[in-house]
Amino acid sequence: MSTNPAFQPFYQNVWQDKKETQWECAARIIRERGPASIAVNMGKLHSMSDGLTVNSFNILHQETGIEKERFVSSESLLVDWLQTRSSLELAAYPHICELAREIAEEALSNRVIHPGVTSSQDVVDWIRQRVVDSGFQTSFYPTVDIQRQGSETDRLENTIIMQGDVVHLDFGILYLGLATDTQQLAYVLKKGEETVPKGLISAFEEALKFEDIVSSTIQEGRSGNRVFVESIKTSRENSIKAMLYSHPLGVHCHGAGPLIGLYDRQEEIPGRGELLIKNNTCYALEFNIRKHIPEWNQEVPIYLEEPIAFIDGRVVYLAKRQKEFYLIR
Repeated sequence: MSTNPAFQPFYQNVWQDKKETQWECAARIIRERGPASIAVNMGKLHSMSDGLTVNSFNILHQETGIEKERFVSSESLLVDWLQTRSSLELAAYPHICELAREIAEEALSNRVIHPGVTSSQDVVDWIRQRVVDSGFQTSFYPTVDIQRQGSETDRLENTIIMQGDVVHLDFGILYLGLATDTQQLAYVLKKGEETVPKGLISAFEEALKFEDIVSSTIQEGRSGNRVFVESIKTSRENSIKAMLYSHPLGVHCHGAGPLIGLYDRQEEIPGRGELLIKNNTCYALEFNIRKHIPEWNQEVPIYLEEPIAFIDGRVVYLAKRQKEFYLIR
């Protein structure tokens, strides 16, 4: 069988297609190598490492004559392959994340938002068009929602953006085979205001404090569950009302690797939460805190998410970290 010359430096053609079927080739290679176990694309934790169908497995077993006991899951290998970033990827990733952050910052500005006129869906539509015009793809459908004084819901959607609103954006791009995921916040100044109300500034600072807690808790060899438990424990000791639901980031927006909490399950997560933090991996540091805002006389959530990498035993932010509200006048 002829091969593609471009593949020859990387692959050796082993299938003798004039003499054997692909299954017979697989059986021959297994006999020649004599492995004690054979890893196949089956697993319990990730869909991306569970791609072998039942029918294909049965054919593999029947055609090769290999005992089923010798087949094992390749999930741990596939998870590491999917979550580990190469040096070239780590060099490119900050640029990709910063591109997404810059689009988010522009979306949350007077270039796009005109208070009393622009709706949250208008901002989503602008982002989607801007991403297409830039030659990227969105890594998921963007959402824009509002935290508003007096509102009975935390996240108003499909509404006109008004003075005094907090505008929350959840957005990411897919570029050069890598996904980003970030949440950013803007405040719409009221007439006569020059800055954000002190209560909201204090809440943002508290969110940053929790972000630091999580960043310092992420350490090599710790499980996602341990990072979750210790981060929440420390937040409570500092009187911070926090939720933590961070996830791996890379080839997929919600990628392979350890979970650090889930939005709807603020507890240790069996299976994926037990996976360990490893070097040269990336995450979306995603969370929220809630704090009473005196000016609004109500509790308000602060939703934030930053793309980070764990390199050489420490957390590195992959884009400029948002440390204060963007202002919309």
